[in-house]
Amino acid sequence: MKALTIKVVSLMADCGVVFLSYWLASDWVIGNADATSYFFDRFFLVFALSMLTLATLYVFDVYPHYRGFTSFFGMMLLWDALAYVFLIQGFAVYLSGAIETIGRGIFAASIVIQFLLFSLSKGMISLGVNKYGPKERALIVGYNPWKEFYFDFLKNAKRHELPFEIVGIVSDTCEGEFMRQLPFGVLGPYDEIEKIVQQYQVTTLILTSTYAEKESLQEFLIMAHHNHSRLVSLDQLYEDCMKKVPYQQVNKTELLNECLLANRFAQLKKKRIFDVVLSSFLILVLMPLACLITIGIQLTSAGSIFYIQERVGFRSRPFRMRKFRTMRMDAEKETGAVFTAKNDHRVTPFGKFLRKTHLDEIPQLINVLQGDMSIVGPRPERQEFIQKLEKRIPIYALRLFTKPGITGWAQVAHGYAATVADLEEKFCYDLYYLKHMTISFDIKIVLQTFLHFFLGRGV
Repeated sequence: MKALTIKVVSLMADCGVVFLSYWLASDWVIGNADATSYFFDRFFLVFALSMLTLATLYVFDVYPHYRGFTSFFGMMLLWDALAYVFLIQGFAVYLSGAIETIGRGIFAASIVIQFLLFSLSKGMISLGVNKYGPKERALIVGYNPWKEFYFDFLKNAKRHELPFEIVGIVSDTCEGEFMRQLPFGVLGPYDEIEKIVQQYQVTTLILTSTYAEKESLQEFLIMAHHNHSRLVSLDQLYEDCMKKVPYQQVNKTELLNECLLANRFAQLKKKRIFDVVLSSFLILVLMPLACLITIGIQLTSAGSIFYIQERVGFRSRPFRMRKFRTMRMDAEKETGAVFTAKNDHRVTPFGKFLRKTHLDEIPQLINVLQGDMSIVGPRPERQEFIQKLEKRIPIYALRLFTKPGITGWAQVAHGYAATVADLEEKFCYDLYYLKHMTISFDIKIVLQTFLHFFLGRGV
């Protein structure tokens, strides 16, 4: 099944979703007897709304990602686009006066049904294409040799569900023992790239840092781009699939510039409004639960209710972070500042429950209101650990370019850090968040946090 055929099927399915949604909504609101005549009387109006929907989904780049709606990130891309679809539909029917023709109840019901049917249909199309449809073919251009994380990534390419099949590598120099462990080999030198692309019907070229060595190769890549071949760097492919930035490989200056641009003033202002609104709402909702937790701590262990500790915040400013106490009062008397282990003997029985459910972090909502923390951001660390990590990672201070968060992309993607190596890995996820920091991404992380909470996973 070719990509064009899949996109045509997707367009037809989306059009059908809009029609079916209004049909079901009219049946739901006014009953089956009158639904048929109602629907056909408004057929052209629904057709116009379906065309408007297709145009909006096209503008928001939904159709090129037809393989990706089996993942949470893929669905969030769809839901982002649907939010604009429903907003534009609402503006269209209200400004044109068509809301009186459609009916407010039917319009509201159709929005709910569209959301469910779009999610279901996109997921089913992705499942079908990924399982039965042939993948596009990709060719790696160049070899440099790769870092270990790139090698592991390419070695397990099938597991990462890439949107294409890697057929091999084209390079003049490609040596190394690990090459024999890859599921593909060297297909030829740079001079044969045009023949290889035609022979293997390659539609995507994955570029490493060595492709710029030959001028003739650059000319071919320009022509390939003109012929609608997709060009993607290995760095970007790794980042898009793994949702983290390998700080060991990237250009430090470029990374610094990207992270600084991600923290532009307007973005931080929007983030602050989001923090204040959500934290205020959660404080009101969770107040009764916080009172019960307070009683539970007093009944199960001697000592204070809150654990207050100095952490490093935005632009290296220290602040006092609050949590419900989960450990004994003398937890660090003998050991000093150490990482919390998975089954730490210092944690009280009631504290284990609080940690597993992350209810111990409710008091941090006060830190958010005070402006020391954000709902979403890198985890706040102690000065001792930051000093250790700055010796191993010179750019570790980049994570202080935004406020620390109660939850964050690193916490959701990696979980608790019990060692310095874990913190290094989480730093890669923090860098990804800094590069892609938006309100939309924050909402995705909050939703995933709630999902982890209800499934009992660590964050």
